[in-house]
Amino acid sequence: MVHRNAPVMDKKDKKCDVKDCENEAVRSFSMSNVKDIFSNFKDGNVKHVNLCKEHYKVYHKKTKEDRKLDHLRWAH
Repeated sequence: MVHRNAPVMDKKDKKCDVKDCENEAVRSFSMSNVKDIFSNFKDGNVKHVNLCKEHYKVYHKKTKEDRKLDHLRWAH
């Protein structure tokens, strides 16, 4: 199985954009991908959202089924 290297953010003191979270951001996603999972952000008028490690884990778990279906669709 080939694993793609996901882009990791530069550590330029970026913080997680989920409201009431001050952890360091490790990944960035488009708002359209994340808005269904998290409803409260520090600034809702942005195109990209920075997520910390904990919020990324939540995002990853919640989108697991969608990613699996996408993979199956492309496999055939």
